[in-house]
Amino acid sequence: MQMNLVVTFTNGDQKKVTALLPDFVMFERTWNRSVANFEKEIRLTDIAWIAWKAQTRLGMTTAQFEPDWLNSVFSVEVAEEEVLPSDNPLGTQAQSAD
Repeated sequence: MQMNLVVTFTNGDQKKVTALLPDFVMFERTWNRSVANFEKEIRLTDIAWIAWKAQTRLGMTTAQFEPDWLNSVFSVEVAEEEVLPSDNPLGTQAQSAD
């Protein structure tokens, strides 16, 4: 499971990030909601939190979600294209556990 996101900050900077399984597991643990329900109901807060969690996991931010990180964000969009390895600070792609 992965979600490609583009975060645009209020200063005009953009960062691409791919949310992976650990980010979704932490979402479920933190909010006591299943990501399986995203097809029925996904909130803007959900997408923003997952983008923040992925950036935190990758060392792209140390800011607290609210108010610091959230106040610095203009928009978070779900991207169709995959995040390229050069956009990923760890230089890794998601791999399946087959």
